[in-house]
Amino acid sequence: MSSDSATAVDMELVRDVVRAAVKPLGPLSQRGLARDAGLDRDVVYDILQGRNNNPSLKVLAALAGALGTDLSVFGIRLRSELPSAAELEQALLDSLPEMPRRGSWERKASFLAEAVAAILGLPPAQPATPLGEDRPPSRGRAKAAPPPSPTN
Repeated sequence: MSSDSATAVDMELVRDVVRAAVKPLGPLSQRGLARDAGLDRDVVYDILQGRNNNPSLKVLAALAGALGTDLSVFGIRLRSELPSAAELEQALLDSLPEMPRRGSWERKASFLAEAVAAILGLPPAQPATPLGEDRPPSRGRAKAAPPPSPTN
C-alpha cells in the first residue's frame, strides 16, 4: 500500500478485524475465511502473523466481502464518484513541477499516475508488468532493422 495518509492501511486494524472473525474469537477458521474470500489458504495466516504487511486492495476487498461488509471495516475509504475534469487538470498542474525531466515515457506516465492518484485520494495502482512479460509494445522509437545480409 502507499504510505500516504489517503491510502495507508492500518495493519493493526486489519489484523484485529481478521482475528475477531476467526477462531477462537470468531466463527470461522483461517482456512474457511480464506476459502469464503476466494483466496489462497495461507493469506489469512500470513496477515495475522505479520508476514504480509502490504496486502493488496483486492485481497482486503475479498476478505471484507467474506465478512459481509466492505473495505470501510479496515478503515479504507474509497472515492465513489469520478473526478471532474477540473480536478484532474488541477492534479496534473500540481504534479508537473516534480515530474522527472529525464527517463522513459513509461516512467513519466507512472509518476503522473501515482501523483494524480495521491492527490485525488484514489487507491494505489498495482505495479506495472515487468519488462518482457505480456506487455504491449512501447510507443517510443522503433527498433532499428537488422543490417542487410552480405551479398556475394
